Amino acid sequence: MAKTWETPQMVQMTGFRWSRVIVYGLLVFLAAVYLLPLLVMLLTSFKPLAEIYAGNMVALPQHWTVEPWVERLDQGVRRPELQRHQGGTSGTPPR
Repeated sequence: MAKTWETPQMVQMTGFRWSRVIVYGLLVFLAAVYLLPLLVMLLTSFKPLAEIYAGNMVALPQHWTVEPWVERLDQGVRRPELQRHQGGTSGTPPR
């Protein structure tokens, strides 16, 4: 029987393919390049301000802290311009 497009051997395409290794390797590399800024931003958010000013942005924090997260969340909750449901505003930002 000759191999045609309808035979299972041609449809299944079994076997090791270097092209797939290259394509998936390239996809993993590009995903890492794409996600690296997000990782740096997330790691930096857990550093104290003195560590950020020290300079090494990619290094892990020496002293992990959630204090910047707590401060920003507290400020966001207490800011009246962010509470749109109070004061009769129609959803437009204050001027």
